Amino acid sequence: MAKVKVKVLFQDKYDHVTRYQPGSEAEFSDEARVKDLVAKGWVEVIDEAPKHTLKETITAFGQEIERAVIADAMKSIGETVHHAAGIVKIEEKVAELSDEKKVALKSTLGIEDDPVSEVIELVGGKCIEIVSNADGSLAAYGEDNGETVHLAAGEYRSATHIYTVGDAGEVSVAEITDPKPEE
Repeated sequence: MAKVKVKVLFQDKYDHVTRYQPGSEAEFSDEARVKDLVAKGWVEVIDEAPKHTLKETITAFGQEIERAVIADAMKSIGETVHHAAGIVKIEEKVAELSDEKKVALKSTLGIEDDPVSEVIELVGGKCIEIVSNADGSLAAYGEDNGETVHLAAGEYRSATHIYTVGDAGEVSVAEITDPKPEE
């Protein structure tokens, strides 16, 4: 909606009855019509209605993602998104995805999960940190002179598990099923 001030006498092109007098004010909702009248020099815009800005980003996985980008990503994982679907509907659709589809969508969007870590107390009182990476691999860290370092190859025992670190840093975990009684 735009409010205009009439500069030249003219008649409404749609109803052919309304006449716009110079110096009078009028309002038009048709943006193209206003541009045409301004271009002809018949009116000048004195007040433009604020344009409503639609939110065009989706909040998913803790990030703001462009609506078009997430719609394309959803299609690439086999999920349909109607072209006229609103922001809320798309956010709901993302929330309803299976865990497998969410992983696929994150991958398509290039979103990596933050690694999950767990501090483990070993037999003898020292602690290590086991980190689960986004790709499912594990990494093991310890402390050396106050600095966090990758653990050296070997076995590390807690009261319930054995953590084996290989020469390349890979970590495997085995549960102790028959713990030895403490002496």
